[in-house]
Amino acid sequence: MVLWNGNLPDLRTYLPDSSNIYGYNSVFFAMSGGGTRSRKNRSRGTTPARPTELLPPTLHSMLTHSIKCLLTATLFSAACALSSTALAQDLTIYSNIVKAVDAHTDEKDFGVGHRRIRETEVRLSKDGKVADKSYSISSVVDVDSKAGTGTRVAPRVTAFPKGTIWTETTVTDIPHKSSVKLGHEHTGIILGGTRAYAGVTGTYDLEFRKDGKHAVTVFHIVRGKK
Repeated sequence: MVLWNGNLPDLRTYLPDSSNIYGYNSVFFAMSGGGTRSRKNRSRGTTPARPTELLPPTLHSMLTHSIKCLLTATLFSAACALSSTALAQDLTIYSNIVKAVDAHTDEKDFGVGHRRIRETEVRLSKDGKVADKSYSISSVVDVDSKAGTGTRVAPRVTAFPKGTIWTETTVTDIPHKSSVKLGHEHTGIILGGTRAYAGVTGTYDLEFRKDGKHAVTVFHIVRGKK
């Protein structure tokens, strides 16, 4: 049985020559009384030969455990950071109005309170099959009689095979008493969704194509932590 004499050996002799992880070589060398002598000097034989004493089992076990804990904590932190990062996704749909109904106020003057309800067919590609439908209700919230324009707020729900997305927009300076014209564009916000789109946020851009065939909507979806 070899007894430990109480002196720390040069621990660098237990590490490969190419290893210098986190500066452990220099730390161990200083602990073993090697001062600031370099590996270059050691290679010339000026450093003590490899000690015959064995590294105390307790110290060896503590060192190994500490390094494992450090690596585990680093990997765990990186995994948590990736899982908490919000993910962005763009989703484009093509839609056309199949039904529009005006819900007038008592005066039927298209004034404040007037609503226009729209039902549209939704396609996931320009010439694709109808995948589902969307519904919107635009409400007049302000009228500028002199300019002949008004402001409308329009919540909308768009259905997909795997869930729905809820949006809202406020459109200003739109010609009063008229439907949106070809080439009209506006932006809005994503309020949330259901099923596959539960908890989403973001914005969207909508354009009524000038050819009159489609309204193209691009959802800029942001998914947070689950």
